[in-house]
Amino acid sequence: MRDTLFSDATGAGLYCQPPDSRAAVEQAALRQHLSLLPGDISACSSIQEALARLGSALNFPDYYGSNLDALFDCLTDPDWCGSSGQILLLTGCDRLQQKAPGDFARLLEVLDATAEERRGSSQPLWVLIDTPVPGIAPLSDA
Repeated sequence: MRDTLFSDATGAGLYCQPPDSRAAVEQAALRQHLSLLPGDISACSSIQEALARLGSALNFPDYYGSNLDALFDCLTDPDWCGSSGQILLLTGCDRLQQKAPGDFARLLEVLDATAEERRGSSQPLWVLIDTPVPGIAPLSDA
């Protein structure tokens, strides 16, 4: 993995994270002063469960509505984002992808749109998922 990973905000986006790259991602995040946000949805078989789990894991405000619009709103809220960029490590995606493939696809669309929205800002967002998905580049290609 390149030493410059996460150094260019224009590369922020949605990527598949190879399972063996977690340590390298954590080191690169430290070098670039990015916050790591864990989002484990392995126990979730519905989008509602996944959104509730993400809201809790990411410590969203009480007004978070556990829906896709609210996820986008919270992830793009400058007050929530803090002063630097972030890396959302979304793990345990297999179950949701298998149980609710359409909902999983919509979740990825929202996460991709969120990363796109923040790409040009001083608070970029990288979303790394642990499940290979056609059309989503692996992090090693970033």
